[in-house]
Amino acid sequence: MKNILGKVKKIIDNWVVWLVILLVLSGIIVVTNSHEKKDTEETIAKDVENSTEKDNNDLENSKTNTDNDNIAVEENSFSISNSDNNLQSNTGDINNQEKDKTSSSSDYNSTTISDNSKNENTYTKNDEVVNKENDEKEQNIAENQNNTATESKKITLGEKNALSKAKDYLRIMSFSKSNLKEQIIFEGFSDEEASYAVENCGANWNEQAMKKAKDYLNVTAFSKFGLKKQLEFDGFTDSEATYATNNCGANWNEQAAKKARDYLNLMPFSRSELKKQLEYEGFTASEAEYGVSSAGY
Repeated sequence: MKNILGKVKKIIDNWVVWLVILLVLSGIIVVTNSHEKKDTEETIAKDVENSTEKDNNDLENSKTNTDNDNIAVEENSFSISNSDNNLQSNTGDINNQEKDKTSSSSDYNSTTISDNSKNENTYTKNDEVVNKENDEKEQNIAENQNNTATESKKITLGEKNALSKAKDYLRIMSFSKSNLKEQIIFEGFSDEEASYAVENCGANWNEQAMKKAKDYLNVTAFSKFGLKKQLEFDGFTDSEATYATNNCGANWNEQAAKKARDYLNLMPFSRSELKKQLEYEGFTASEAEYGVSSAGY
């Protein structure tokens, strides 16, 4: 029995030892597991922290990259804006060049037109010279033909004397062609002799008309209309009388004033009657008004 109890006790002691061993081992395992868990938790925490820092860094880098991208975009926009400005500037330069070209073309065209005008003026002057030379040639030919005809036709003594008489009259005073012929006929020459004289006396009938107009103006006052009618009455043609009144140098206002004073020296006139009388003489309303005002009204 003691042996049994001794064995049981031994077994129990062994069991206790093993239980203690088990408890110790369990404690060690628990502690180890606890440490391992703590280490694991720390590792996980560190990993989380590192991951968070990495994410933050990545976020910061992403933000930085985003800012850089924005800056790059802004720089690109600025570059694009500058490019647009440069393009506009280049376009403006091109437009200015086109304007300069257009201006140069206009200047060239103006110069060409001016040169053409000068050439036209030169041509016109040359044409005038040529026409004048042609007229002179034709006149010389006509004179030569007249001389030839005169030489071929024997000049009578009556024609010779009629021509001399015509030249004598023209040295003394002015005549129209028709009045000079009538005067020569009045002197007893025949119509044929008088015609020969006026055709060959060398008179310029426009100049004769102007000389006659000046002679009249030296004697009394005339309106332009009245002087033209007087010249036509003296036998000058319409064109000859017009030439004379346009080139005689008369101041028609002063002629009206002179005529008004002449009338007032003859008899009294009211202002309105004097103006009517001047208008009746052929003066215009403005010339008549000037005349009566100059006469003292």
